[in-house]
Amino acid sequence: MRALNYIKRSHYNKIDDNFLAALYAKLLGTEELTTYYRIFEDKNPENRVLIDRIYTSAPAGLIEPMMSNLFTFITSSSLSPTLKAMIVYFYINYVKPFDRYSEEVSILMAKAVLAHEAFGELVIDFPFEKLLLLPKEETARVYVEVQKTSDITYFVDYIYKHLNQLCDDLLDDFATNKVEALRHDFYQSDDDEGTDSPATSKVETVDLFATENTEVAAQNKDVAPIKEKPEAPKKKTIKVKYVQEELAVSYIPVALDEKQAILLEQDLLERDPLLKKGEAKFYARHCTKNRKYTIAQYKKYSRCAYETARTSMDHLAELLYYRKEKVKNKYVYIPIERD
Repeated sequence: MRALNYIKRSHYNKIDDNFLAALYAKLLGTEELTTYYRIFEDKNPENRVLIDRIYTSAPAGLIEPMMSNLFTFITSSSLSPTLKAMIVYFYINYVKPFDRYSEEVSILMAKAVLAHEAFGELVIDFPFEKLLLLPKEETARVYVEVQKTSDITYFVDYIYKHLNQLCDDLLDDFATNKVEALRHDFYQSDDDEGTDSPATSKVETVDLFATENTEVAAQNKDVAPIKEKPEAPKKKTIKVKYVQEELAVSYIPVALDEKQAILLEQDLLERDPLLKKGEAKFYARHCTKNRKYTIAQYKKYSRCAYETARTSMDHLAELLYYRKEKVKNKYVYIPIERD
């Protein structure tokens, strides 16, 4: 947690050797490091093979220059933040610069790159740590393939698939939590609205067979006023006016509730293999005919970066789900009628 808080506070700082040292110290729970980079060789027998050697870590004498190259890459590369973060994650796992926690450091450094390059402190909550739960044998085969071919594409494809799934799961969790919160607030407000029980009025009774003395005494006695029964407060009734609108999709009901939107989302993914899950989720809830949707709406709904939202909306337009038009100084996306 201290390491994550450090990334959150310091995502504006330059990512260099000093940044990594401070991050590693936070991970170890110490204020000052007594040792830093690994000084002993990895004892894995694969590293002692002379022909077709497959390294499981970098030789100790090469760690410092290799990490220096990594910091240069982070500073100077023009690759996208996500691709850069995946390469940093691979490289630190490949070098294994520390005696312990190298895998954890690779996760933290990937988050630091994304926080520094694009997403700020929001990336702290992204569950990169779940990558540590991937099958070790499967991951090892990917690393071996990268070394044999000198092509990191194998690793990028492998990790991207899992990162994409983590993004989808995170969005689903956000949606579920939001629905649960709204449901809780709705029922809580109903429980709080109660009617006050009417006060019991005390009524004096008169005995018709009382004697004359009793009647005189009753006349001299002050009669307590009869309390009026209070009316129960009336609940305020709110009338909702429903307006029916046409949708660009003709094979589903016109008025979509959340359940129908989920069904449409699943149907879209089954019909169109080129459509991504996040794009289908947005379109299923933003497909009203003649409406104009924007990149900002996608960004707010999906809680993603502006560049990601722009790419997704353009992709939907390429697949003919929207028609892209320019209105004044910004682009809007209008649903295209589909059968």
